[in-house]
Amino acid sequence: MTRRVVSIHRDHTLSGVSTAGLHAASLPSPHTPWTPLIVGGDLPPDTIRRTPFADLRHARAASWPRHADAAERALALADALEDLDPGVVVPNDHPAGFVAAALLPRAASAAWCHGDDPLSLELYERCLPLTHAAAAVNRTIRRRIEPLAPYTLDEPVPAGLPVPPAPPPWHDTRTLRLLYLGWLDRRNKRCTDLAPLARRLESLGVPFLLRIAGDGPCADALAHDLGPLRNTRALMLGRLTPHQARDEIRNAHALVLTSASEGWPMAVMEAAALGRTSALTTGSGGAADDLTHGVNALVAPTARPDLLADAFAHTHADPAAWQRLGEAAHRFARDRLDLPHLARRLARLTDAAAERAASTTADPARRWTALRLALGLIGPCSPGNLRRLAERFARAHAIAPDQLDLDPRPPHYLSPPERRLLDARRRLATRGLRRVALYGGGRHSARLANALPGIFAIIDDQAHDHPGLPASPIADHLGIPVIHPDDAAPLRLDAIIISSDEHEHELLRRAQTWAGPTPVLTLYADPPAATTPAEPAVPRLAA
Repeated sequence: MTRRVVSIHRDHTLSGVSTAGLHAASLPSPHTPWTPLIVGGDLPPDTIRRTPFADLRHARAASWPRHADAAERALALADALEDLDPGVVVPNDHPAGFVAAALLPRAASAAWCHGDDPLSLELYERCLPLTHAAAAVNRTIRRRIEPLAPYTLDEPVPAGLPVPPAPPPWHDTRTLRLLYLGWLDRRNKRCTDLAPLARRLESLGVPFLLRIAGDGPCADALAHDLGPLRNTRALMLGRLTPHQARDEIRNAHALVLTSASEGWPMAVMEAAALGRTSALTTGSGGAADDLTHGVNALVAPTARPDLLADAFAHTHADPAAWQRLGEAAHRFARDRLDLPHLARRLARLTDAAAERAASTTADPARRWTALRLALGLIGPCSPGNLRRLAERFARAHAIAPDQLDLDPRPPHYLSPPERRLLDARRRLATRGLRRVALYGGGRHSARLANALPGIFAIIDDQAHDHPGLPASPIADHLGIPVIHPDDAAPLRLDAIIISSDEHEHELLRRAQTWAGPTPVLTLYADPPAATTPAEPAVPRLAA
């Protein structure tokens, strides 16, 4: 039976999830290509042209007002989906997609779980109860979501891509050509490890050129850390189109990945398909699980760029080694990643979702509770818009809206960051340390509402602009003062907890300049791969 599968994507210029969706939208006959739906607030008319789906005639876009609340977003997306009449909806990493799919009476929902980080875990915990089938891209994510799924999970379903019968010609040079291709962040990608890697290669006397493609919150920090090597041995290229990225891969000896957390990196798949090996860390998800050091890849521990550099130097001493590794990577791609393999795996996922949706009758009240839990991940909504959402849900389930709980507050839920903070506070309390403040009034603190009662203050360098801080509304609601570091001493704090995931290292460095003898703790382990998002990290006292 042919059914339309619609996959939902953010309006990113380039990302691993969108690239996976691009290949799912290009499945070969007899399989039906998925229909990508790009969504976001106030999208311009040329949105599709600015995404990896630009060349697909069947790609679609849907938009809502930028300041729409959670219910308005879900309703707008449900309208767009209804026009497409899908048999299965794959929301990917978009919570509004899970909610919108639950408003369609004839559509099943299938989760394709790509991420392995605290935000992804929260998405799975809140949204998987709304789905009819799920698959993870690697074994670690599968273990995380198995307790959350109300059904039996299939084996992991990594993405795939077209793999040519033979790799492009190899043009060797004595200069080692390395390529980093991806998002530039510190927490998951650990891109700032590229700087010590480059310095180590320089000290070993290896002639190299490191080309860094991508953007993200750590781009400036990485440029600074590269120092004099920038623009000589290391070039920052910014964003690339998919075609430009493939050209860069063809001209490289190896792709470099320094990650602490990954799903199954599409960049590694692209490199293998083009006959180029990857040098990656043990935190690189499915790639680290499935590739073999010294056979078709180079693998080093996360947070050890020195060992990765040593592996480069050792391999580069053998003129034929890169071609051998690249050819082996290409064979791996042909055997495991080619589109026909992906088509079969995805068909199992969407068939399972459609069959379960057709064969089970959900309890509307329980499903509505699950929907409200997922809605909380998008944001707040007005009572009136929640009522509109309930009416749409009630029509889909042939019940009266008055049978549904219309409390605009979502069901109680502790997110992974909230669990980390509460665990840290419990550990401090056992030592008699109860006067605790957070340092950082940004988006991370704004996500900690259920763990903030009892916090003495939120400290932020921008406290003079208090109303503009993301955490200010919840702090004001709870009566927690937002203060500048200069005003912290009179509080006689017992401890300060860094409230950031992406910028934890930088905030720790700053806190040590003003905290004096007050202990400063981090919530996230270093390296992040040392702890799992499902378990709170042990708070670490700064040295």
